[in-house]
Amino acid sequence: MTIGAAYLTAQIASAILAAVHGLSRRGYLSEKASEILPAKGEADAVYFRRRIGSILRIVLDHQSHTDKKVAQMAVAHQAMKNFVWGLLAAALCGTFYAITARPTDDVVEALRKNHDLVKIIQGPRDSAGATGPRGEPGPPGPKGEPK
Repeated sequence: MTIGAAYLTAQIASAILAAVHGLSRRGYLSEKASEILPAKGEADAVYFRRRIGSILRIVLDHQSHTDKKVAQMAVAHQAMKNFVWGLLAAALCGTFYAITARPTDDVVEALRKNHDLVKIIQGPRDSAGATGPRGEPGPPGPKGEPK
């Protein structure tokens, strides 16, 4: 039972950790306005080559970050599925045990089998002890009306 609880705890912790990592913010490459516009006197072919290289680096960076985020979310998803299946297995085992277990009351069984123990618990079987002194009378109750 302890191993099952540790497994479930590890799965839910792994799912939460992976989800947090997958949803965390990350720095993406971007361009400044000065990099977007052509430089003074820059030829069109050089400008377009520079822009294509810059856009390609940005796209690859974005894909890399997105892939890492998606991978973390996949880990979180799998850990949550493992947790749910583990919880279901624990519930089924508990239900099976509850249905098949024969309820026994150990104390009642011990008393039924051990008559000496019953005599010790009951105490001595003597005659009643001496009568104590009489107490003071209580206050009189209200007078009832005859019928």
